[in-house]
Amino acid sequence: MNPVPNPDFMEVRAMQHACHAKQQCFVFTEIADIELPPEITKLTNEKYKNSGITTCKEQCGDMLVDHTRTTSRCRKVVIVLGLVLVCFAMAGGIPLALQLRSSSLLEARLSFIRRLLTETPLIEGVWKPTKRDNNYNASVFEARQNNVGALLWPIAVPCGAQYLDAVQLALEGIDEAKRMTAHTDSMHIAESADEMEQIHIRGDVAVLMGIGGGHALGASLAVLRSMYLLGVRFVSITSLECTTPWAAAAIKTRDFLMEENATNSLNEFGKMVLYEMNRLGMLVEISQLSEAGMVTALRTAKAPVLFINSTPLSLCNSTNVASIPDHILR
Repeated sequence: MNPVPNPDFMEVRAMQHACHAKQQCFVFTEIADIELPPEITKLTNEKYKNSGITTCKEQCGDMLVDHTRTTSRCRKVVIVLGLVLVCFAMAGGIPLALQLRSSSLLEARLSFIRRLLTETPLIEGVWKPTKRDNNYNASVFEARQNNVGALLWPIAVPCGAQYLDAVQLALEGIDEAKRMTAHTDSMHIAESADEMEQIHIRGDVAVLMGIGGGHALGASLAVLRSMYLLGVRFVSITSLECTTPWAAAAIKTRDFLMEENATNSLNEFGKMVLYEMNRLGMLVEISQLSEAGMVTALRTAKAPVLFINSTPLSLCNSTNVASIPDHILR
């Protein structure tokens, strides 16, 4: 009868490797008290020696190292593939983005601008309507098509009418503007910022009347106040190359003859005109004043001034448009 091994001296454990290895590892304890036949002992020693069987610890360690190396290589491959895909996406996405920007995105931007202009009116600086067949329907339609919410309409008076019938021509221009807007359902004269907003909210176009040159005031503060009562809300102190006795205009042509009693800036009466306009609540428009006159007006006026129909001098020096020096703009 063969002796039975004592469990206190020998333990056999089957360990399955975490990497799903099919090979089982066995750990043997000392078996000094177990007498085995010499044939088995000799066979076992030769088997371990010739086959190079390693312990479970060595096998598991080698397999863990191989698994770590494999995982590292897989990560590197994934990173390289990701970079390649990003490059392809950028190469194809940028032209696509530019194409969308020129088509659907452009339409989206225009839609946003139209929605924005329904809340805040876009004000056209100078409106000179074209009269056809005794009406201004074409100009009104053009303004509405361009999403214009309000207009600054300076009543033009020729410079040659100074000292003659300039005041009368200004009054006739005001009357014509009122009659035209009265016969148009989509345009209304506004006399305040609140009225301008209310007209715009209704979907119509607000008109802010003005006088296109101080020579149409006849050098009279009473005429200025009377025009305010008629709905005039801004005055260009001078028109281009139309100097008055109290305000100097910008000169573009070299053969212009300056009057002897004319000022090169704003005299005391000119400053009184600015004070009265500030008191009434009228916009002071100075784009066609002389450079010295602009400086004086900026130092005299108690409220922000207005520039219309003008360009920066550093960008444009046209003969028919007022050019504003950079230091004035600053």
